[in-house]
Formats: sequence, structure tokens, C-alpha cells
Amino acid sequence: MGKLKKHRKRVLPIISRPEPGNRVVLEPSPGVSPVIKGTGDLDLLCGKCRMRLVEGIVEGQVQNIVIRCPNCESYNEILFSIERWKPDFLGSLERKKRG
Repeated sequence: MGKLKKHRKRVLPIISRPEPGNRVVLEPSPGVSPVIKGTGDLDLLCGKCRMRLVEGIVEGQVQNIVIRCPNCESYNEILFSIERWKPDFLGSLERKKRG
């Protein structure tokens, strides 16, 4: 049996609901998780409730879309490239959560 891959996790930024026609928005039914599934090692989590929205993608494979969380209904933005996220962003989320 093959080794299980350890997945890296990224927390997505929450945005306001996009104006209709401006962005690609995935709005899955309640309870659907993950919304997108691949064979890579990166999982993307809701910025509010931490539900796994995207599982097992390759870095940069999913870009420039918004996913409404089927659990908390927050709008999560996947930017053009995850590489553009500053490490400071994740740190500020943790500080916000604790403080």
C-alpha cells in the first residue's frame, strides 16, 4: 500500500459577496466538502470556519475563483497565485483568531 501524502493547508481570505457577473463563484449545496478535489498535496480551508473547500490540488492549479462555503456561507477568494500570499497574512489571521 502506498504512503499517504501529508497535505499542506492554506486558509483562504474572506471577501464580500461579489457583484453578479464580476467573478466566477462556486456555490455548492450545504454539506458538500470538498468542493474541488484533486491528487496534489495542498488543501484550501474556509477563512471563517476552516471547512476544507479544496482538497489535494497542485499549487496554482485553481486560480481566480470565489467559493461560498457550504457550511458558514462565507465567500472565500482563491487568488491568481497562492504564491502571492504573504506569510504575514496567515500570521495576522492567527492573531485575529486568538485576540
